[in-house]
Amino acid sequence: VLFRSDDGCACLWDMKDGHIATLEFSGGVGIRAFDVSPHGQLVIACENPSASVYTISNDQFHLSGVIQKPHNGTLTACTIIPALQLVASAAEDEIVAVSCLRTFRTLWRCNALVTRRRCISFMNTVTCIKVLASPPTSSVIIIAACASDGTVLQWMIDPRDEKSTYTRTLQLHIGALVGLDVLGVH
Repeated sequence: VLFRSDDGCACLWDMKDGHIATLEFSGGVGIRAFDVSPHGQLVIACENPSASVYTISNDQFHLSGVIQKPHNGTLTACTIIPALQLVASAAEDEIVAVSCLRTFRTLWRCNALVTRRRCISFMNTVTCIKVLASPPTSSVIIIAACASDGTVLQWMIDPRDEKSTYTRTLQLHIGALVGLDVLGVH
């Protein structure tokens, strides 16, 4: 089990033997976003626009690299796309970004939606981000992000031609959205 705290620590708890490995990440600054892949990659973001990538092996955290400023504000949510070695992230700057976990470079950014009359910033703070589909089961990456103003954004990326397309938003009018998960057949 992997968990984070508001004091900047990430902990890995081996439930079989009870061993706990701790990574003091940020000198007391809270971890704002993190995700772990089934392959032992960990993405952690604190009170800054960058994300640190770690590998976990033998109950130890090993820094692989840092994704420098995929955003202009503090990251608030992230999710790893394991099959593609990518991470999708969102931040207080209202940008959704996709970065590579091998090269630590940002590949795509979505920072606005186009309405029929004008271009506007799409939402308040993104609180959760999930991948709805990605290769190899789909030819495109489809990302959903929910925001503190009750908006859900859907965004599609075609990695074959490196193009991204905003697809739609949904205003739920139920207050701030704080979580999102995907139901599917496993």
